[in-house]
Amino acid sequence: MMKLAKTCFVAVIAAGATLSTMAESTATVPQPKLQAIAAEKAARDAESAKILQRMKTMRLPEIEFAPPKTIIDAMEFFRVASKTNDSAEIPEEKRGFSFVLSKDPEAAAPTLPMFKAKDISFYDALKLICESVDYTLDVYGSLVFVMPRKEYALQKAHSATSETEDRMKAMCLPEVAFEPSTTIADAFKFFCEASKKYDLAEIPEEKRGFNMILQTGGAAAPVIPMLKLRDVSFYDALKFVCARVDYTFEINYEADLRDVIVTIKPCDSSKSSGAK
Repeated sequence: MMKLAKTCFVAVIAAGATLSTMAESTATVPQPKLQAIAAEKAARDAESAKILQRMKTMRLPEIEFAPPKTIIDAMEFFRVASKTNDSAEIPEEKRGFSFVLSKDPEAAAPTLPMFKAKDISFYDALKLICESVDYTLDVYGSLVFVMPRKEYALQKAHSATSETEDRMKAMCLPEVAFEPSTTIADAFKFFCEASKKYDLAEIPEEKRGFNMILQTGGAAAPVIPMLKLRDVSFYDALKFVCARVDYTFEINYEADLRDVIVTIKPCDSSKSSGAK
């Protein structure tokens, strides 16, 4: 069974709340702003892909480390090696990569174990060195970040969940209409399809929509009272529908899947799992 991360966000509406009062308390992200963010992310991802390809293509004739060398020494080695071993087709002043080493300033830099390799790709060498001290690497645009694995997981989770929430708030649904016989399971299917249909055009088609999970706690899916909403954000609509049947939703980053999961479930289950 997949284990979801701890709650990052929970939306609950008090009994008797209306769409108008709900909207007043929900900050929305203007679509033009989110479109600009999406375009910026696309450009950054393209640059990251280029850097990764160069790292994987570049070969290091030999690399050797032994205690008492630390991760700081390794970063200096890779900084220099990225310049001296880069492609001759790249102008000399643009060769190499820009590194950012993130570590606890109060903690000692981890000592590297014995390591020796010949004719290895730059990427593989850097990845192995990072893993040897429980660090990880992340290419973000033109920058190569090297940081403790735990720190990376926290940053990734925060960034991914915030981005998903912003998309949900910017996505406009022209109409949300449910008849009295509609259950939360039917609504779940509707929101899954709507997340793909109304996602931002700047997002590649294969990446549109959200990964969603419905948990009923073993009980029958509750029936949603008849409702009809027009020109409402995906976020507000989902929040309102959940509240009508005493459900809630969470936005979590699942590290094992390297993706965000939107979980819809009864409010009582969120309380039992420590949700706030």
